[in-house]
Amino acid sequence: MKAQELFDEICSSLESRAARSKMFGAPCMKTPNGKAAFCLYKEFLVVKLDTQTQNETLALDGVGMFSPMDGRPMNGWVQVGMEYADKWKFLAEKSIDFVEKLEANVPKASKKK
Repeated sequence: MKAQELFDEICSSLESRAARSKMFGAPCMKTPNGKAAFCLYKEFLVVKLDTQTQNETLALDGVGMFSPMDGRPMNGWVQVGMEYADKWKFLAEKSIDFVEKLEANVPKASKKK
């Protein structure tokens, strides 16, 4: 199974908890609080995880912090390749569990002139 197919299958199974959206132009799932939980970036599942799950996931060979711009990793975001495709759904669920508890995105007030 290709990364995009697996990602779409996972998204479909989790649509009761999150909605499809975009993050950095990549397909993602956002929780009702407006926060992105996970996305597909190239051939990687990118997930935002609690510290314990993040550390456990980073211990897997070949898994690393997500750095969309070289040398600038995003805090709390981990990228997991297809060699761990069997863990993608579990990680997506853990990501939703974590992100849905974060403070909601609040639109910034426009500046008055």
